[in-house]
Amino acid sequence: MAGVSSGPVDALKNFHSGGLSVVVGNRSGENLQLRQAPSFQISGTIELGDVPRGLRTSVGLMSVDGRGVFSPPLFTQPDGALTSSAITPGRYLILPQANPGYYPVSVQLNGQEVFGKPVDLFPGSTIRVSYKAANGSLHGTVDNCNGAVLPIPKDIRTLAFGRLLECRPDGSFEAPGLPPGDYSAAAFRLPINLADLGDPGFLAKVISAGTSVSVQQSAVTIQLKAIPFPE
Repeated sequence: MAGVSSGPVDALKNFHSGGLSVVVGNRSGENLQLRQAPSFQISGTIELGDVPRGLRTSVGLMSVDGRGVFSPPLFTQPDGALTSSAITPGRYLILPQANPGYYPVSVQLNGQEVFGKPVDLFPGSTIRVSYKAANGSLHGTVDNCNGAVLPIPKDIRTLAFGRLLECRPDGSFEAPGLPPGDYSAAAFRLPINLADLGDPGFLAKVISAGTSVSVQQSAVTIQLKAIPFPE
């Protein structure tokens, strides 16, 4: 259960929110107390490592304590600082975005490594996200390809982690700039429902149906056969 204060949505500095876990049975719940907390500013920095300068990315904050609180992402500025954002105290996953050519390798909260772990955010919290260049690639061919290839990492800990690759007329495909790790690659026939790509259950089906492949900082070649899109 969650509650927010009344008032204009753009007045984030006055935004209040609270959360309360409730088990609903065959009796009325009574004497429930929902305490609200004021929002505060949180910011951080990006460490690019060997990634070319000028990277623009975002860091998502996803509530994991059932409050469903609006938490806009933190966006990278030219100097490597993350924009401040008004959030409320609570438990979150910090989800840095990955894109072709670079990937997050570390998320630190107040100097402690928390990548992939739920954390409590309070006033004064500071985030530091480190990136590395992704030099691995996956390419190959698909027999009778009339759809697309999906390489999905088996350990998903961040945002924008997958690719949807089109086959060329000769059945070949290529995915440059992949982070190192273990993947499951599957070639699907048309039609493909793009809305399913955000469903964890669907991603589990892709991983189960695909071909296992390990990608490091070099090129990997595989051959696939097209299969029906999972239902």
